[in-house]
Amino acid sequence: MRIDTLPPSYLSWNQYCKNGIQLAVLFVGYLIEAMLKISRRQTEENTVEFALSGRLQFKHIHELRALIRKEEHRVVLDLREVNLLDREAVEFLVACERDGVSVRNSSPYIREWISREAGRQNFPSPGEEG
Repeated sequence: MRIDTLPPSYLSWNQYCKNGIQLAVLFVGYLIEAMLKISRRQTEENTVEFALSGRLQFKHIHELRALIRKEEHRVVLDLREVNLLDREAVEFLVACERDGVSVRNSSPYIREWISREAGRQNFPSPGEEG
């Protein structure tokens, strides 16, 4: 079927749908702009947990590293609600584990990525020790 044989109402509806999809993509892209929530709580007398929620990306690492360094207590990172991360974030998590920070409750794909990156850096991930 050629486009010039389509009824005018179809063309306007089709154009409307295209514009709506473009608008939706722009809107969703705006809403998903790499947000990370960090919640701190003391879980035990000598342990502090940072619960992370959202996307952990390179631009968040400096702030998270600063929060960890400020702590006088043992630090645990809870990744239960982290749904996306980039390579730099994974490298940061490997370094955290190497430095004694526990990384808990990550999804299986994140744990696998951390383990592979630790292996690539010749550092056994605590999740691999048995």
